[in-house]
Amino acid sequence: MELFGVALQAFYDGDSNAELIIGRNDGQNSPVLVSHFFRNASECMQIDRCRGYVLDTGAGTGLHSLALHKKGLPVISIDISGHAVEIMKEHGIKDAHCADIFAFEGAYLTRS
Repeated sequence: MELFGVALQAFYDGDSNAELIIGRNDGQNSPVLVSHFFRNASECMQIDRCRGYVLDTGAGTGLHSLALHKKGLPVISIDISGHAVEIMKEHGIKDAHCADIFAFEGAYLTRS
């Protein structure tokens, strides 16, 4: 997963052509532009269905976390990549944590 974080950081630092090659279980490989992980979260209709406290797992660059925060929801954002967490923090996400979902034991929300 660290290669994922390095690719996110490269795009964030200005490499607009950064891409990942995603290997599938069936042996096929698919290129994905890293810009996909920086898109506008308003494209995701499920944001409107969220209520209460939210744990954004595998938050990546935090695009969904930001949309949820703008909606007024308290959000904890976690990702296994330290690069991703740093990008989230630079975007203003206060409760961004480097954590593995399978080992995550919770965190307190930052009260703003």
